[in-house]
Amino acid sequence: MESAQQTQQAFRTVIQNCTLMQLAGAPSGSYLDTDGMPHIAVNGKDICAARYSSFGEVFHAIDSHCAGAKYPTHLLNLVPCAPCHVCNPSVPNLHWYNQLLSIVLTLSQYQVTLPHIALTPDDHLTADMIPPILPDTELYEEVSAWEFNMALPILQQAIAQQLRQEQAKA
Repeated sequence: MESAQQTQQAFRTVIQNCTLMQLAGAPSGSYLDTDGMPHIAVNGKDICAARYSSFGEVFHAIDSHCAGAKYPTHLLNLVPCAPCHVCNPSVPNLHWYNQLLSIVLTLSQYQVTLPHIALTPDDHLTADMIPPILPDTELYEEVSAWEFNMALPILQQAIAQQLRQEQAKA
């Protein structure tokens, strides 16, 4: 029991001056929407937004004029689609999102309140860098289904609580 309390206190100490995005190593401009889905703003454009056709075999850049680029969605919803070879959409590196989900699970296991969550592009500024792009990636790397299904409800609850606290302050 004492060891769990020590671990809990150690986590609280580590995260006291950090945001969840910083802990996960998210690049500048990264944020989560109210559903807990990751976004990265580069030059005012969300590079996690994509379009797809009803066939769902490939995904397109959000501003693509390809014939199949009809329906907007989040890139994570298109796993395991490949990028279109015509409009050649960028595939952002979202490894930090896997790390974020792991952190959420670990902190919730020790009943540690999640640190501040960036909910706008300006809310998370760790460095002046452009998010890494994986130009040769054919398939987008899927977030572990187990981690996603376990962590997302915890993350959504924390986001809702943070929004309520921010509204109460306003």
